[in-house]
Amino acid sequence: VLKKPGSFEVEGVGKENIPGAMDFGMIDDAIRVSDCEAFKMCHAMAKEEGILAGGSGGLNVFAASKLAEELDEPATIVTVLPDSGIKYLSKIYNEEWLKGIDIDLQEEQ
Repeated sequence: VLKKPGSFEVEGVGKENIPGAMDFGMIDDAIRVSDCEAFKMCHAMAKEEGILAGGSGGLNVFAASKLAEELDEPATIVTVLPDSGIKYLSKIYNEEWLKGIDIDLQEEQ
């Protein structure tokens, strides 16, 4: 069931317009991820793996990690990091910007 999108800061997700190529018959489940969870994952990937990803990439990796935690047996999980975080240096990698939208990367979820 599609819901009306709320407010969000992760660019490229939650849009009202859905591409015509989207086949919802292929979707088994969806995992809700907050802006804070997505941006925390971006920072963790940068710090721990040297991967500078955009917010949607952080969102996808966070969702993939949640899915992995729920599995009862080994599986292969594939996700996508659609873009680099280089164009988000003034946003999701900027602590002042994060504070301005009330996101504290140190706060526990």
